[in-house]
Amino acid sequence: MTAKDYLEQIKRKDTIINNMIREKEYLYSRALCVQGIRYDRDRVQTSVRPDQMGDMLARVDQKEEEINRKIDELTDFRLKAIGMINSLGDDRYVSILYKRYVNYETWEKIADDLGYTDRHALRLHGEALDEFSKKYSEELERCQ
Repeated sequence: MTAKDYLEQIKRKDTIINNMIREKEYLYSRALCVQGIRYDRDRVQTSVRPDQMGDMLARVDQKEEEINRKIDELTDFRLKAIGMINSLGDDRYVSILYKRYVNYETWEKIADDLGYTDRHALRLHGEALDEFSKKYSEELERCQ
């Protein structure tokens, strides 16, 4: 696994959690949706349906537990990655990697904040990834 792939996991994990939260909200809204009675049809006896709202709310609770597990995983991974970034020797590398992979900033914003041209920021980013790869080569190999 490359250093870039490793650090990009933060955003991927965050995106997955956000998608799960939206799914939970959808399930919750469906659980609270009241179905009307159709008076334009003859009523035919059907099998008894179990508590549909209760089932949906149980699914919402399961999704909430899954989200909490994912948040814990993201928090642990994020703290580990931040520690790895902060341990790099060059403060410029620390700033660039932190802004890009932890704060999800654009290259334009990173360059502007640090007083660099976009090109210079990209060059330093490449150097920072190289240093990260060298320092954590064993960790990156373990993640493959």
